Amino acid sequence: MIVRNLRNLIQPLNYTRAFSSVVSKRLAKSLEKELRYEEEDYKIDESVGPFLQESGFDLEDKEGVSRMKLFKEVEGHEVEVTFSARSPMGEEEEEKEEGEEEEEMPNNYCEFQVTIKKKGTNKGLIYECNSIDSEIQVSNIVYSEEVDSLSKNSDFFAKNEYRGPDFSTLDEKLQNALMDYLKEMGIDDDVAIFVESYSLDKEQRLYMEWLRKMKDFISI
Repeated sequence: MIVRNLRNLIQPLNYTRAFSSVVSKRLAKSLEKELRYEEEDYKIDESVGPFLQESGFDLEDKEGVSRMKLFKEVEGHEVEVTFSARSPMGEEEEEKEEGEEEEEMPNNYCEFQVTIKKKGTNKGLIYECNSIDSEIQVSNIVYSEEVDSLSKNSDFFAKNEYRGPDFSTLDEKLQNALMDYLKEMGIDDDVAIFVESYSLDKEQRLYMEWLRKMKDFISI
């Protein structure tokens, strides 16, 4: 009786292995199909070179890392724009209650931060920004004596650091002056357009690399 029971236990394991093999092959095929589609659909962004040449920014884009950086020097200041890869906006329409007005979603929305530091010091400003259809909006401006460590924080700012007032509550003239200062540091509509488009490009490249690694792993 003991031997028979052991044999009965072994049989389902063989069936499971065979089933897993079929599932793995099916998954690998699906991954390969998706990867082929993405590779055929992908087009190199030819605007990168001209933008960098005209703007004077350098680009730091490390393989396998979602966070990127634009940087340059402007009149004794070190200016950095940091942003991350992002997925395209979803096109699904939310159900609306009868009589409720529909709000149009922006075609592009991207968050980024601008760090402005006086060269040779660690004092600086961090503009917390977003871009909607190439229009730059500022939410807060942080001043810090340790701007390097602050800007490297994944949440843009340390927990105990004062972020400054909500930008929209400032006097309109002060808002305009702060936006003019941002433009003087080279942060304009062209930068917003680049950040919006390049963040999508980076997301697609990361996705294709993820598909390759997944396919290779499943196929082993």
